[in-house]
Amino acid sequence: MTTKVRAVPASKGSSGPLGLLAEFQTDPLALLGRLHREHGDIARGRFLWVDNLFVFRPEYVKRVLLDNNKNYRKDPFTTGILRFFGQDNLFTGDGDFWLRQRRLMQPMFHRQRITGFGKTMAEGAADMLDGWERRRAANPGEVFWLNDEMMQVTMRIVGQALFSEDLSAEASRLGQAFNDADHYISFRFKNPAWQTWFPGRRNAGARIARDTVVTRIREMIARRRLSGERRDDLLSMLIEARDEDTGAGLDDEQIRREAGVMIAAGHETTAAALTWAFYLLATHPKQEARLQAEIAAVLGRRAATIDDVSALTYTRQVIDETLRLYPPAWATARQAIGEDALGPFHVPAGMNINIPIHAIHHSPVYWERPEDFEPERFAPERTERQERFSYLPFGGGPRQCIGNMFALTEATLILAAVIQRYQLRAVSGHAVRPEPVLTLNTSAGLPVTLQPR
Repeated sequence: MTTKVRAVPASKGSSGPLGLLAEFQTDPLALLGRLHREHGDIARGRFLWVDNLFVFRPEYVKRVLLDNNKNYRKDPFTTGILRFFGQDNLFTGDGDFWLRQRRLMQPMFHRQRITGFGKTMAEGAADMLDGWERRRAANPGEVFWLNDEMMQVTMRIVGQALFSEDLSAEASRLGQAFNDADHYISFRFKNPAWQTWFPGRRNAGARIARDTVVTRIREMIARRRLSGERRDDLLSMLIEARDEDTGAGLDDEQIRREAGVMIAAGHETTAAALTWAFYLLATHPKQEARLQAEIAAVLGRRAATIDDVSALTYTRQVIDETLRLYPPAWATARQAIGEDALGPFHVPAGMNINIPIHAIHHSPVYWERPEDFEPERFAPERTERQERFSYLPFGGGPRQCIGNMFALTEATLILAAVIQRYQLRAVSGHAVRPEPVLTLNTSAGLPVTLQPR
């Protein structure tokens, strides 16, 4: 290391026995925003006995996630918690294991595959809207909880597209299991000394949530094995996958682990993003009117298809801006394998690196009027000027989310379908705040009323 490299100074609040933990437990997003305001590019803080660097500057984020990514592994604390639910899989794995799993699953998410899923996405949205119409006919004043509706439709789509299974009938049960798992993971983040062997209802509830999902996925795998049927979906691809060097396939437990993380990531994050998009549109009538005008011009009265996605440019900008304001993955973390430098700052081997995506997305250093909802900021002529790695809704580098195009296509088709037929209004008096669990959700759901267009 050169003599110019220096240690990152400790943040205010790091000196007590808990370090920053109490502040993190109270409001993680506020803590991360404070660290950025007070320290700028990089900050250092302690949770109990563990030192952490908080990296805000896009140039430094790029070094961690891309330029020197081989020196940074998934942080063991986070993956240790997640392995309680899924053991080693594409999300928690590292090194050669991760690379092998990524190569096995990458073909499922190529652009031509996503195009093939477009019909499933559009049909899922249409069926949801038909169900809304029947419910409104029976009860014109019904309040719809958009967070639940989005969870159900995305569960149906991911089940059919990736596993040729209709999971919509089980969306409530499976969705609750994933929700319980999210809250357990959030609790573990905020209570790092907690152990899975502690007695009591919290760990028991987490096991029930895990076993609910595991049992359902094992049933899908067993049924496909028994039928011998070959389908054009992720499940068949995992069953048929072979290692290039050894020719060995995946056993059913590894298939189950990969399927589980795909179901979780494939419905939960998109459902959260869509819920926030509808909230923003319901509270910003000018942007909603412009979106509705685009949809009317592109689609008229017909339903959207995959061929319309490229023409729905403002629709995509609404989604991009929603992901900036409310990124479902609100932070990510790594651990340095060997020592490194981020600009003039020394990174010791073994240091935990936190990348606060939500704070970066709300930074006035990198975004004009960062708290405003301005989909226009994602017009091509403006995004060209945006600093790289200041926008990270799907992470970055080799470990960027494998399903990003799937999620963006799905969100575009669902958003267009709903806005084409309905105007949504948030129920007055209901407070909507971000709740940073594993995914950035609405704290108490989103109740809305529907007005047909």
